[in-house]
Amino acid sequence: MSAGAQPLQFSLLRLEPSVASQEAGDGAPEAYAILTIEANDDVAPFHDRQMAVLLRNQRMAWLDGTCLEEELLRPLPAGTFVVSQPREASAQATLAF
Repeated sequence: MSAGAQPLQFSLLRLEPSVASQEAGDGAPEAYAILTIEANDDVAPFHDRQMAVLLRNQRMAWLDGTCLEEELLRPLPAGTFVVSQPREASAQATLAF
């Protein structure tokens, strides 16, 4: 972020509960990775990359390899993300650039 720029918050318009936010239950530490892809029309004015978002109905296809990566790792349609300035520091999971 350039000096003096206001932080921005990118959130999904329809937020699904994240698998990463659910406890493993077996005492194992939670782990996740963020893959980046070309930014969609909502994010592109601010950055050339965005996190890849798998929808609930795509998760098993990703895990069991029944779909090609190119079919799953695509930018979401315009209007999927809401871009706003954060009101205050929050513990809520958000994607901020």
